Amino acid sequence: MYITRHESVKRFYLNIPLIATHKKERLAKVLSYDKKRIGHIDNGFFEKDVRANKGRFFEGMIGMSDLQAFTVLSVESIGERPVYNLHEKNTHTYLANGFVTGQTGGEQGAGIEGLEYIFYHPNAYNMYSLENLWDEDRIGTRSCFFFPVQEAMDRYMGHLDSKGEYVHEGVCRTDDANKHHQKERERIRKDAPMQEDRYLAEYPQSPSESLIRLIGNDFPIAELKRQLNRIQSDQSIKGFIKNGFFTKDHGKVVFNLKPKALPVTSYPWNHIQKEGCIQMIESPWRDQLGKVPDELYQIVVDPFYKDEAEFSVSLGAALVYKYPNDVSKTEDDILVAWYIGRPRRAEIFYRNVMYMAQYYNAMVQSEMAGGGKGLFDYCKNNRLLQYCNLEPDILFHNETGTKKNKQYFKDLSADHQRLGLTYQADWLLRERSLKIDSNTGETVSVINVEKIYCSYLIEEYIKFNEEGNFDGISAMNQLMFMMKDRSDVIIRTGKRRSSFWARPKFTDHSTYDQDDTLLPVSELEMNDKLP
Repeated sequence: MYITRHESVKRFYLNIPLIATHKKERLAKVLSYDKKRIGHIDNGFFEKDVRANKGRFFEGMIGMSDLQAFTVLSVESIGERPVYNLHEKNTHTYLANGFVTGQTGGEQGAGIEGLEYIFYHPNAYNMYSLENLWDEDRIGTRSCFFFPVQEAMDRYMGHLDSKGEYVHEGVCRTDDANKHHQKERERIRKDAPMQEDRYLAEYPQSPSESLIRLIGNDFPIAELKRQLNRIQSDQSIKGFIKNGFFTKDHGKVVFNLKPKALPVTSYPWNHIQKEGCIQMIESPWRDQLGKVPDELYQIVVDPFYKDEAEFSVSLGAALVYKYPNDVSKTEDDILVAWYIGRPRRAEIFYRNVMYMAQYYNAMVQSEMAGGGKGLFDYCKNNRLLQYCNLEPDILFHNETGTKKNKQYFKDLSADHQRLGLTYQADWLLRERSLKIDSNTGETVSVINVEKIYCSYLIEEYIKFNEEGNFDGISAMNQLMFMMKDRSDVIIRTGKRRSSFWARPKFTDHSTYDQDDTLLPVSELEMNDKLP
């Protein structure tokens, strides 16, 4: 739709503030035209011939020269009709019933992220703010205005008069409307779970539901949002997630609990709170000799590239995964620890990752591109290459098939990255056990989503799009291929890792407590100086 009347454009300018500077300038330029030229929009998009009342839209495009501009004389109601929500991902334009529509890209990419940030931070943009009464995890914060679906349903408008007839007064019977939607949600969740995300987005009861990404996101958003709400509201879950830092004590890596440490838990992340900390739900399992078996844990990393990039959108992400096994008595096929953050120096991030590797006796996989080369150089300089994975067999295409030709770490091609996203979506929905639903009493499946306790990763899944930067998901892509590569391996007992760098000359003769040249570092020193 184009606004062409001078008074209408002026009214728009005065009542609807634009945030983007270039749009403000363009609108001011249009207003500077006289009333007869107001139909001319910059760049040749729309040039109006006032005398002939005709226009040329997208001048030069085939089939567009005959389009005309008309004045709307009246608007009449035709009752309820089906309405279709269409999106065109690439050109943001399509032709329907003789009308060319523009700006139809939908809720994708950086655009929706910007809208979401403005909505939840209205004061930063000099916008009127209200208390957020809709998002359970944001009660007490400020936001822009939101109108939930249960307060705007025609079928539940009005109240019963003395004759038992409904009187339409523009006020919705929210209790009845809410019951209707809860019933519909339960039905869709049971009968058509793949349509649940779309139903929530089209009939939202909270701002976060209205901002659900439907295009380019194949992850189970509704299930992820339920798990995120559990983490944020369940005190028992908050109790077993431990925050802290790794340090060295007499050559051994130890985990120091720091309840006041501030983890990065939200995406997009707060630039003020970016240092992060280690979060853990399970310490490493040890055998009767107190040793952590080889190949029980895997670390996947998406490191950042440069130091002191104050306004960079990239964080470092390191996730500790526990492989399926027959030795430990606790949950497996699960993330047991994670480190999300961007300390002032990249080497601090590398050190924390390798402390984590020593603590869990885990191998580390990363892409070599970006910060991976820095992590590799750090390991090489500190004699820690025995903890670095070679490229997975599933991605190794050398004709000889010999390990001596493999390289450390592995860059994923665009095709492999897309395949990894598919693997992640499947893994999130994989059934792992059964439970009795506390509300219905029915036996239902427990899926992997319900065993993810990293809030940052869950928010990345919920807000994922093809254009953004998602560090946790990038690390999980590495894990998917490591899992495929190791699907036939069952962890039975600790076996000494065979590696040149694991020879006694380079270690303290302990298979699991590897030493390096780094000195013990306290929490206060960790972010200030390197050893």
